[in-house]
Amino acid sequence: MDSEWSLRDRTLDLVGEAWSDTRRPMLLSVLGTIDRQIAATAKEQSGGLRAYIENCLGDELRLVQHTERPAVIAAVPRNEETDSISDWDRLLDEMVARPTDRRPVNWRYHRSFWAAFRQPLDKAKVRYVAINGPIRFSDELPESQPADTLEVPSELIVGLEAPVQDVHQNINAWLENNGLGHEQFLDKSDTLLPSNDVLGKLILTLNAEELSQISIPMHIVAKLRRQPV
Repeated sequence: MDSEWSLRDRTLDLVGEAWSDTRRPMLLSVLGTIDRQIAATAKEQSGGLRAYIENCLGDELRLVQHTERPAVIAAVPRNEETDSISDWDRLLDEMVARPTDRRPVNWRYHRSFWAAFRQPLDKAKVRYVAINGPIRFSDELPESQPADTLEVPSELIVGLEAPVQDVHQNINAWLENNGLGHEQFLDKSDTLLPSNDVLGKLILTLNAEELSQISIPMHIVAKLRRQPV
């Protein structure tokens, strides 16, 4: 696949087949996994699959986004049938499994996995997270994906100044989109600890780097430890 025309045809074919066969949208995360060359070529030409569809295929495809989980984005053919659908959340929910426990739990992830969603990304590269072996990420040229890795879409990389909760939200979306659990990416040296006080909850929202930058006087620590949540 070495031209914009072949990228166009391949993308339209896959999205069209998904809709005609199942009446379901084609998740962008799945589209890029089915054919890695699509993701690589779209990244090279437009900066990513979403931007390519918006800028080059907007007359033929429509992007639909979950209203509560913005990282869940899919494509459908643009026609009278899809234009008449207003509740895309229901269809997207059927395709992306929700966690059985919806409580806002913030797990302590391995620092490399956490950094994959915070560290700024060179626009010319794609970020990949290893799903087997040591937990790590690497930034590669679009055509150089390492074995046993999955892409972290650029829209899920929030930057170093983003709120911690945004990182957790994007990690959760990435795990859901790829059908993965959080367990394999936890910091095994200090996973989630039982806590029912303000200090404990605060600690659980921070990664190792952020914890190293915080200094709290002991009288404040004692006060926070006495405040249940």
